[in-house]
Order: sequence, then structure tokens, then C-alpha cells
Amino acid sequence: MKKFVRIKIKLVSSIIILISAIFVLALSLITVMSIVGVQKSIAKSKNTIWKAMIAKGKILVQNYSMAMTGMAEDNSFTVIQSLVSATVKPKFRSSQPALSIGKHRDGRRAVG
Repeated sequence: MKKFVRIKIKLVSSIIILISAIFVLALSLITVMSIVGVQKSIAKSKNTIWKAMIAKGKILVQNYSMAMTGMAEDNSFTVIQSLVSATVKPKFRSSQPALSIGKHRDGRRAVG
């Protein structure tokens, strides 16, 4: 003979299973949305930092070009070469791939 199960117990257990499934689904959705938001925030921060580094690099280039103008007029090529070599060091180039080798060119575009 089959065991008789009350409707109340069946209904309560079904509702508990349904609520548990909804809770797990909501928790999963919140986790995924949080991860996506963090990834977007990290990408935005990287972009902001990269733009700030480029802006500071442009300012440094302008400052060095103003400093080297007077030296180039005085034909102080050794001073210019030491300034460029102090600015762009070999160990720094390897750790910063965006930085290229610095060279001084005179009016004829020849490397000094």
C-alpha cells in the first residue's frame, strides 16, 4: 500500500525548492554582474592611467626639447648626448616597451 503524503507537506517542500532555486539563480546573477562591473572598472582605470602617462611623457618631451634647443645652438653635442642617454637608459627600455630609443638629430636630420 502506498504511503499517503499530505498536500501541505508536498506544497511546503515544493515552495522551499523553488525559493532555493530562485535564490541560487539571483546570487549567480549578482556575482556575474559584479565581476563584469569590476572588469569594466579595471579597464577604465588602465585607460585613464595610460592616458595620464602619455600626457606626462608629452610634457617631458616638450621640456627636454626646450632645454636642448639652447644646447644645440651652442653645439654642445656631448651635453645633449649625455642628456638623452640619461633620459633613456637601456634597463628602462626593456621594462617599458612603449618607450623607444632617444636620438638627437641636427638641422640636416643627421644623428648627432
